[in-house]
Amino acid sequence: MSQAPRTAPLATFAALIGAALAATAAPAAAAGYQVRVLADLGGPGTTANAINNHDDVAGSAMVASDGQQHAVAWRGGHGRPIVIDFDTAVGINDNGTVVVTHHYQGEVYRRGNAPLSMPFDTYPLGIGPQDTVYGSMDNADAMLCTRKGGCMHVGGLPGNFISWVAGINRSNDYVGASFIDPGYEATLWRHTGQVVELPPVYTYAWAEAINDAGVVVGRSFNDAYQTVAVRWIDGQPMVLPADSDIDTDAESLNAFGDAVGRAWVPAANGTHAMLWPMGGGAIDLDAYVGATWKAAGWVLIEAVGINDGGRIVGRLWNAAMQQERGVILVPTP
Repeated sequence: MSQAPRTAPLATFAALIGAALAATAAPAAAAGYQVRVLADLGGPGTTANAINNHDDVAGSAMVASDGQQHAVAWRGGHGRPIVIDFDTAVGINDNGTVVVTHHYQGEVYRRGNAPLSMPFDTYPLGIGPQDTVYGSMDNADAMLCTRKGGCMHVGGLPGNFISWVAGINRSNDYVGASFIDPGYEATLWRHTGQVVELPPVYTYAWAEAINDAGVVVGRSFNDAYQTVAVRWIDGQPMVLPADSDIDTDAESLNAFGDAVGRAWVPAANGTHAMLWPMGGGAIDLDAYVGATWKAAGWVLIEAVGINDGGRIVGRLWNAAMQQERGVILVPTP
């Protein structure tokens, strides 16, 4: 486990960018973003957790009629949300399949099919392109659930006693973390069967997402609570720029390697949603929140998903009201 900061060689970085984008061109860089607040169900708050390439958004909404939180989906990222179940929807893939956490177990909702209940004590974190559900099970072990094989333990790095899967790509490479005393190690499970550590920048790390080019994003941190957002290319970590090394995390990325998450902004004494384009730099997405919402005390504190069209989902927070609203950010030319 490394203690010293590391960076990827620039030559490797450039080569990997070229390889990742050779087959398809990235969309033109956005001049800005329009922040659209997702429709609610009359209750105090909504949450956005994931977005697919059709702009469908999965999350949750408080329902006025029963005062309960329900898992919902916004088809196309607009209109009245579709109620799926209680609790919250944590993932949606390009097939429109939604995975929900509900009473200590996951449930999978495929269009036109009855819901499929996962075993008790399963904790899904998302769903992959081939309807593979990932997360943890039995409160401690990394988990994958497939249509044919059901749910299975996939372990982690040798010596771990807690692990989870946080993201998967089309090649069935998946990433997450393993806890090996005294801390967490970012973990890559290769489709070839190898399980390897992704090196940290500080003492510890965990990985949040992987794209089809094998680019990984996540965070690295230490016992002093310093935390940086990281992008791993060819297994080498690169720190993503931010104003601070407190509470900074890259949580999702798209096919082009553009990453989103959150970063601590000292001037705001809190986190803002961030975009880290693959080409470099950082964009504070809170800058695009409308003046009326800002005047009412709303702050875009986190971005949790980005699709290949560059649309981003995130979370507005109002500290005075203690309420959250899910949003979708639409690029403007």
